[in-house]
Amino acid sequence: MSMPHEFADSPLDIATNEAVMGMGDSIPVARPKPPETAGNGTLHVNRSTLILPEEEVTEWSSGLRYLAEHDEISHVLLSGSDSLGLPGARLRDVLERLTAIEHVRMIRLYSGLPARDPDRIAQDRELLGIVSAFSESDRSLYVMMRFRRPEEVNERAIEAFRALTEAGASLVAEVPVEAGTNDDPDALAELLDRLTRAGVIPYQFIIDRLAPSGEEGAELPLERVYRLAEAVKSRISGPARRARLTMMHSAGYFEILAVENGKAYVKGHLSASDDNGRFMIVDCPPDAARFDDRAVPKPAERSGKFPSDATYLKVPYEIPD
Repeated sequence: MSMPHEFADSPLDIATNEAVMGMGDSIPVARPKPPETAGNGTLHVNRSTLILPEEEVTEWSSGLRYLAEHDEISHVLLSGSDSLGLPGARLRDVLERLTAIEHVRMIRLYSGLPARDPDRIAQDRELLGIVSAFSESDRSLYVMMRFRRPEEVNERAIEAFRALTEAGASLVAEVPVEAGTNDDPDALAELLDRLTRAGVIPYQFIIDRLAPSGEEGAELPLERVYRLAEAVKSRISGPARRARLTMMHSAGYFEILAVENGKAYVKGHLSASDDNGRFMIVDCPPDAARFDDRAVPKPAERSGKFPSDATYLKVPYEIPD
């Protein structure tokens, strides 16, 4: 199994335009329909991590009960809303309910405000007070952000970063790669450099939607995106070089390790089938813009622990201790 409990056996529900990140971006997600007892939209993605919609954090919600009953879950990713844009009373209530569960040691909040309206953060003393109150030495609070252009990391944004950091939050960012917006290695390198110098760790490039124009052929080929990400890494140093290249697919969430000689080398994450930790080699012609255009082998096609063209090389949990 790749996901604990009954989640891996649930029928697949492909939500192609669900705003999981809670930041105004529609991000396609492949997820199983959770059982009624787990709560609508709640997803136990690996042993220690639970994706929990903000609206599920209520006294009688099945999602919160599920979290309380599973002490192996130490990490909660709050989805469905822009967390820093919630009314102060609601954000405090959410964090109080989550931190009341002893085994929850890390909470991730998603927000688009640092890029869209950073002044609102820097000037909101109530918000910063709440962040400070729930950032403890034995429990971490992360703010996950999205930036597309270096111009977004301006003095106003840096002031918001500073305010959140002083309040005790840890800051990380992901960078969507979009045709016509930021498909330029110099611009992306400057963006990652600005984020890193401001104390924000850019942890991934992500491919998750069509170009803003929606024009046919406007999507960037995967090989170009891979070359772009590698070109960016050659221009920067330090923590920013850790950024990985990831994309969404109807079968789950994939890290693109390399694209070479017509093949994409990928690793499965956040999979609704048995793909978590699975290493795959997928046909990737120069014009392929996403894996939906190509055949991704199903778990049933695995051939054992021997390398094969069917793509299966290893799954960590199948390797003996």
